[in-house]
Amino acid sequence: MSFKAPRAAVYRPLLDPRPIEKWKVPDGMSCRVHYFDARVGGEFRISLTYDRPTGTGKTTARTDTYRGRFDHRAMFARYVHFPNPLYYDAAALWTLHTHVCHHFKHTPRLHLRSNIEGEGKSTVFDVLEPLVANARRSDNTTSAAVMREADERPIKTLQLDEADNLNLMTDPTFRAALNSGYSRQGRRAIVVNGIATTYRLFAPIALAGIASLPSPLMRRSIIFDITRASRDELKTLMEIDDQDPVQKEEFDIVHAAITHWAHHVREQYIRPLCTVK
Repeated sequence: MSFKAPRAAVYRPLLDPRPIEKWKVPDGMSCRVHYFDARVGGEFRISLTYDRPTGTGKTTARTDTYRGRFDHRAMFARYVHFPNPLYYDAAALWTLHTHVCHHFKHTPRLHLRSNIEGEGKSTVFDVLEPLVANARRSDNTTSAAVMREADERPIKTLQLDEADNLNLMTDPTFRAALNSGYSRQGRRAIVVNGIATTYRLFAPIALAGIASLPSPLMRRSIIFDITRASRDELKTLMEIDDQDPVQKEEFDIVHAAITHWAHHVREQYIRPLCTVK
């Protein structure tokens, strides 16, 4: 059975404690939501109680209570092996940053670096792509394309794979565009069809490739040194499949939660600081 409905209407019952108490309960039980903060980092606590007095609970005589936290770091841990556990936190924070970057003066680049191919950099991009804000991914691009995409609004998150093939060491125009876009004031003027055109370059950018980037770009980057997972480590990971409807739904839910968090941050913290009294 299927029916058409706006995504927001389908998603809303997953965030509101009142409908959760009605649908998130097995037959023969009642549900109580003690608290449910549906934001990244938010916590929840829910109790399920048997209707019959003969029911046996795990927490109290007839009740099962569980709690948890909304944490999108788990999406990386499920699919990606990082040699340094701090990378999971850094990847999560950078993902959040892409949704609120326009409120900051700088947007650090994310650099996924490895010594050889097949270390898992593209898999990290597979996880980032459905989570970051307005993703644009490319395996082969040019400085002109990057400048045009960075100039678009709303701000795009650019994922540049195979960065070692971008000739950044020998292409000063490309280097300048990536370096300048680190700052909110970053701009570059070029002549297009005989007309001087200025591009805004401020945008979050992730680069994946073998070996290092030019030094100025490295100083503006969060660097992940990626290594291949061992056989035992691979057994703990799920294979990402963008055609799997269950995985797609999971990523959509997490992306919506991040969007909700970004709106809350803007309303509660950023806008009040910008208000002139």
